[in-house]
Amino acid sequence: MRVERDVFRKEVVVLHRNVDLDAIISAYLYALKRGVDTSRPISPPRYVWLGDLIVTTEEYFAEVVDLVLFLPKKVSKIVVLDMPMKDEIAKKAEELGVEIEHYDHHDGSAPSTARILWEKFGDELPEWAKYLVELADYSDTGKVLRLPAPVKYFHLTGLINALRTYGYDDLVIMLKVIEILNTYIPMLQKLVEAEKLVKDIPVIEVGNYRIAIVENKSQAVNQILFEHQNVDFIIFKDSNNLGITRNALIDKPDLNKLKSILEEELAEKGKPEEFKEWFFHPAGFLVARGTRKHPAETPSVLTPQDLLELLSTIL
Repeated sequence: MRVERDVFRKEVVVLHRNVDLDAIISAYLYALKRGVDTSRPISPPRYVWLGDLIVTTEEYFAEVVDLVLFLPKKVSKIVVLDMPMKDEIAKKAEELGVEIEHYDHHDGSAPSTARILWEKFGDELPEWAKYLVELADYSDTGKVLRLPAPVKYFHLTGLINALRTYGYDDLVIMLKVIEILNTYIPMLQKLVEAEKLVKDIPVIEVGNYRIAIVENKSQAVNQILFEHQNVDFIIFKDSNNLGITRNALIDKPDLNKLKSILEEELAEKGKPEEFKEWFFHPAGFLVARGTRKHPAETPSVLTPQDLLELLSTIL
């Protein structure tokens, strides 16, 4: 005997017309909360499949519900995200006798609908999803509009505008943005891991500056230290690579001031010829002997502690 499974009962997620980043991220978070596999989104006419979740806009809502009812599937729930409740949607839910959920921040209760979902379902979402919530907050409060034009235009909000200008409809825009969000998952996972790693990294205060010493850690650790731990300088040792990098949010001191000091230190350690192997960036934010792009083949005679002492002389 064949038993009908819940897989044939579909939840329909409804977003507003002219979808924006908050609406798309909210639908994405809801899918993650449901445990849906978002890795292979597809877009038949009038909606986007996210696993067994049907995502559409208010424009196509009635048509999509009728289509789902016509197929050997049933609507089990209607979820309205990032828009006011519409009478026709509420009436359809009542007519079908199905549950309806509604999450929207336009009453001023939160900076984004994604934030509402995070506060309600955060325990059911992967930790890395918090970065998407921050993105939705930043975009929906208009902060992205204050970015320089080259950043603003190529930010995900700029991409949505470009796709719409090109002629794509809401459904294709959703599909393309979700595909991009999927590519971010490994990087966001590394950032979450890095947040845990930075707890064991020594941070030394010299005057008004905070200096971290990072040995053989991922690049994501540097990002966390600069962006969330208010570190001004990182002294790094990565295999044979050794150097100092300055937080992009500050513009002084110029690390080129270390040239003569570093040259003297190498001479004192009996390795004056090593000086020519050190790179000083003209903009003054990096001094290094070997980087991830151009790794050093041998170890330096200097140590991270040596660099800390040298850096302290110009702070």
